[in-house]
Amino acid sequence: MGKGLNNVLELIDETIKKVALGLYINLNHNSYTYYKKSFKLLVVENPLQAFNLIKEISSENTARLLFKIICRALNFDSSKIDSVINSLENGDEKPFKDMINSMQ
Repeated sequence: MGKGLNNVLELIDETIKKVALGLYINLNHNSYTYYKKSFKLLVVENPLQAFNLIKEISSENTARLLFKIICRALNFDSSKIDSVINSLENGDEKPFKDMINSMQ
């Protein structure tokens, strides 16, 4: 894992802790239970699974909001955030992964 990826993972982790600590605990627990990895790693490696996990635990609105907060924390192009989240909602994780990959 490169230094850039470690920074991305820590930023995701810290951002979720700040805005939704209770949800963060549930997401990590369920992520380890079902996918054998931390939620922050799930967001980077399998953003669609991460999005769906939030929907299962909470709601679609919460999933959209949390991913929007994550995208902003990672300094994604603000004009593309809504389309990236809409893609996740429609089952396409490629735009989110492309934004993550462009950061490294």
